Amino acid sequence: SCELLDGFGILIQFLLAFTALITLIYKRAKETPQRPLQIWALDVSKQFVGAGMIHFINLGISYSASKPTSGHTSLCTFYFINVGIDTTFGVLLLWCWFTLLMNACEKCRLLHVGETGDYGPPPLSRMVWPWMRQMAVFLLAEILTKACLYGIVINSPWLFWLGELCISWTQYDPKIQVVFVMLIFPLIMNAIQFWLTDIILK
Repeated sequence: SCELLDGFGILIQFLLAFTALITLIYKRAKETPQRPLQIWALDVSKQFVGAGMIHFINLGISYSASKPTSGHTSLCTFYFINVGIDTTFGVLLLWCWFTLLMNACEKCRLLHVGETGDYGPPPLSRMVWPWMRQMAVFLLAEILTKACLYGIVINSPWLFWLGELCISWTQYDPKIQVVFVMLIFPLIMNAIQFWLTDIILK
C-alpha cells in the first residue's frame, strides 16, 4: 500500500524541496532586472515556509481523511488530488486572498505590511520585521486558500475517481506510486506554482 512517511517517502520529500529551490534559483538567474540577493532570499523564504506548511497539512489531511478504496487506504490518491488542485486553481485563489488581505491591512492600517517584496533599506536586521509581517499575511492567505480547497475536494467525489484513474498505472508497485505522487507530479506542478507565486510575492 501507499506509504508517505516511511524512510523512502521522506527521502522523496527532501528531493522535492531541493528541486523547488533549484527552480527558483534558475528563475532568479533569468529575471530582469535581478532582485538583490537579500530581497530574493526573503521572498523565497516566504514561499518555502508557506509551501512547507501546506505540504504538512496535505499529509495530515491525506492520513486523516482518506477512505479505504479497493482494500487499502488511498493516501496517494488523496495527496495526488491535493497537489493537483493546490498548484492550479489554488494559485489563483491564493492570489485573491493575498491581495484582499494586503489591501485590508493597508486600508485599516494593520501591521504596516507595506508593499509585498518591499522590506525597507538594509541592514538585514531592519528588514526582518517587515518580512515577518508580510509572512504572517501570506500564511493566513495560504490557510484560507487551503480551507476553501479542502471544502471543494471533500464535496467533489468525481475528483477521487479521477485521481484513482490517473495513478492506477502505479498501483502494482508502491514505491513507483510514491515517486510519481510525491516527486514527479509535484515537481512539475510545484515548479509552475513556485514560478507564479514568486511573481505574486516579489
